Amino acid sequence: VLTGVVHCGVCGRGLEGAAAKRQTYHYYQHATGTVGPDCGPRGHRVGLVERAVLQRLAVLADDEDLLDEIVAKANDRIDDGVPEKVRSAEAAQRRVDKLEADQSQMTRHLLSTPPEDVPAFFWKAARDLEREVEAAKGEATRLAVEVTAMKAARLDPADYRAALRGFKEVYDHLDPVQKGDLLAYLLDRVEVRAVMKDGKLEATEVSIALLGEKPDVARYEKGADGTYHQPPKWLRL
Repeated sequence: VLTGVVHCGVCGRGLEGAAAKRQTYHYYQHATGTVGPDCGPRGHRVGLVERAVLQRLAVLADDEDLLDEIVAKANDRIDDGVPEKVRSAEAAQRRVDKLEADQSQMTRHLLSTPPEDVPAFFWKAARDLEREVEAAKGEATRLAVEVTAMKAARLDPADYRAALRGFKEVYDHLDPVQKGDLLAYLLDRVEVRAVMKDGKLEATEVSIALLGEKPDVARYEKGADGTYHQPPKWLRL
């Protein structure tokens, strides 16, 4: 269920799900030929990794100080990106204003000139300008919507805490595909690192990074059956 999210904590490469013979043991492991010299074992037991992630998420729900810090950092990142997006939106709107002014000037010229005296290239230029205006308006609208979405994306620690506290109850009732979907909305990255001593595995460290932004529940995802579906409403964390 962590495929696409779990990585090697040493080399950074993504790990993929795999099964041993007869499906007795399941692993998150490096693809063939991608294990680095310091990565340790090629694979890590699925049960160990997933249990560590779920236990940490449960602890986070009650660790108010840490959760507040995570949310604050996420909000800082959102806030840092707003001014640049605002500048882009304002520049796009200025371009719309200029193009509309050019279009108005061209229209006045066309209205004051007998049609037979208007060169053919001028009519083409007018049509091209009309298309350019519409494209510029679309870009300005898109950027304005993105600015609004970024400002609305700030996270509320109380909401995030409530979501984490309800996570276990929801998670236990999902099928594997839905579990993977839910974790993908909550986690940005999981890193697994083998701690070696004298050439032997001494411990396995698992660290997680929360996504730190509101999920886009309108996006479509490919299901296990190969069809695309819209994530259900419970994914709105």
